[in-house]
Amino acid sequence: MESLLLNVLKNEEYQAERAFMRKHYVEDINLALLDAQLNVFKILMKANSSDDFTCFDHINTKVKKLTGPEKAMITEAVKICYLILINSASSASGERSFSAAKRLKTWLRSTMSQERFSNLIILNNAQGKNR
Repeated sequence: MESLLLNVLKNEEYQAERAFMRKHYVEDINLALLDAQLNVFKILMKANSSDDFTCFDHINTKVKKLTGPEKAMITEAVKICYLILINSASSASGERSFSAAKRLKTWLRSTMSQERFSNLIILNNAQGKNR
């Protein structure tokens, strides 16, 4: 999905990415609308911007800055951004993070502040990467 948006902005071919969307996200994305909105998406992203879009984070930052009416013109592209953002929660690393959170936030530690809990999760994730 990231490749689709990046290829559109770079004026590159995106038929393989579109086929992937048709196969896996047909219930989430209206492909007929998406095709029409991708040109508007490209114009909105490049307007008043000297940004070189090299990764999804650049696109997401720009989409967040768009006004409501601008987002209404590219609803399907915005849906793709949301899908990309929530997709990582279903990955294996996301699942491990939730499992670690469950172990850290037990009934006995239910009085732990949110800040301390967040710091413990970060430390736990950093320790897991160093193994």
